[in-house]
Amino acid sequence: MRSADLDPAAMIIGALSSRNDVIVEGRLCSDVSLHLRNMTIGRKGSVEADVHGASICVEGRVTGDLYGDEQVIVRRTGEVKGKITSPRVILEIGARFEGEIEMTPASSSVEPGSAGSSDLVVAPRSAAGRQPVRVRKGREQ
Repeated sequence: MRSADLDPAAMIIGALSSRNDVIVEGRLCSDVSLHLRNMTIGRKGSVEADVHGASICVEGRVTGDLYGDEQVIVRRTGEVKGKITSPRVILEIGARFEGEIEMTPASSSVEPGSAGSSDLVVAPRSAAGRQPVRVRKGREQ
């Protein structure tokens, strides 16, 4: 699948939508609507807006709300200031997060604990030989 890339020297101000996945390494100051596509904010990327996408991966900085239809991942290099709304949220150890997380209900056809269920996963810095911590309904598992 093709992707639309925003390189480090680029800056966009205004609304952004795409039929392709989007990779941001530059500065984006616009609301993003990619409901059926994925968005990656790279290590050099900076987004100051709300982002709607199927899957959102943050390696850089985001100031705004993230709405992931499938999942939102904040990598150890990522920084998010805002609300995350998604059925599956992954925060790697070292990720910086300031805001709130709302776990949207999963479809009734999804098995509990499966990839489509509502899970908050706090992943260890190095996953080698270690299992991530899963939090569901206020309990650590």
